Amino acid sequence: VRAGGSLIVEADAARFGTPAGDILSEVLGVADRGKTGQPAQYISDLDRRLRTNMGEDELIVEGEACRVEATTAKPLAFLRYEFATRSPDKNIMINLPPARSRSDDPAVTLNRFGRGQAMYLACPLVANELRNHKSRWDDAREFPMQLAENLARFMIPRPLLPGSTPPGVEVVINAGDNRHVVHLLNNYATGQHIDNRRGLLKLANVPVALNEQRIGPVKRAFSLDYATNRKVELPLRRNNSWAETNIAEMSVYEIIILEH
Repeated sequence: VRAGGSLIVEADAARFGTPAGDILSEVLGVADRGKTGQPAQYISDLDRRLRTNMGEDELIVEGEACRVEATTAKPLAFLRYEFATRSPDKNIMINLPPARSRSDDPAVTLNRFGRGQAMYLACPLVANELRNHKSRWDDAREFPMQLAENLARFMIPRPLLPGSTPPGVEVVINAGDNRHVVHLLNNYATGQHIDNRRGLLKLANVPVALNEQRIGPVKRAFSLDYATNRKVELPLRRNNSWAETNIAEMSVYEIIILEH
């Protein structure tokens, strides 16, 4: 971070009270004040730069949050606590208890450290929150995912990837001599990762784009034909600083080679 990098730390990942946590406290510009003791809270007064596609209501996050004090960091959002204790029992008249007034406990902070910047998210925004619907375990919540995207885009003004690849496709990029190798793994085909037979779950026209301001100009793009072990040239398009191509059909794993 001191050399110009960006860092986002979430809740307990700060490891407060440990030697690593002491270092992170300085980098993050916050001091540990314990836990909130609440099973859920709202993210309130979110900075306008982080509100893209967040809707009108304040975001409810489940899971105990950390209470911190901003020392050198600037708060970008605050915690708002629920008025009554949350209960797993259903109530016909009240679904979620009304919220109290906004607290002074930061929910999101930003700290300048050296030439870089570090962000702290005091509440958990992880798989438990993203996929914790009581009725459907596989129903991902839209707004926590959107907030995570907004935080990342805020911290990385020149991203390497624009996020156009489907969310279930893992992307890993390796840099080599005059080329970049892009590995794509289809996580929608969970349980089928050792089986690449035709007829399994496939994705069509999977888009991939990389920022040429980060990797340099791309001259050609290839995929690998596993049957013949030959490179197959892919169409290459440019959209401002983005070099774009796509995989026509993807089962479990594909590779793209970008030559400079």
